[in-house]
Amino acid sequence: QAIVSSSVAIINEFHSRCIANLAWAVSKVAFHDVPLLAALAASARTRLEEFSPQEMWNTVWAMAAICWKDPPLLESIAARAKSMISEFA
Repeated sequence: QAIVSSSVAIINEFHSRCIANLAWAVSKVAFHDVPLLAALAASARTRLEEFSPQEMWNTVWAMAAICWKDPPLLESIAARAKSMISEFA
């Protein structure tokens, strides 16, 4: 729990890769901490322009793996992916 609290406190300082990797790690261990997931989603939405296609994919995969629903984040990722579709090839 101390790691979660520390992460939530500084998550806005994370680079896009760190956000995506933390989302992936949380999903791999099926860790459903609502404050952490909310902080991840909020941080991802504000930094989405920095995300690579792989980082977006990792984040969406993580969300699906643990049935984590954040419609504003998914809508933002979908719009961003659509705008950079040529980079996914």
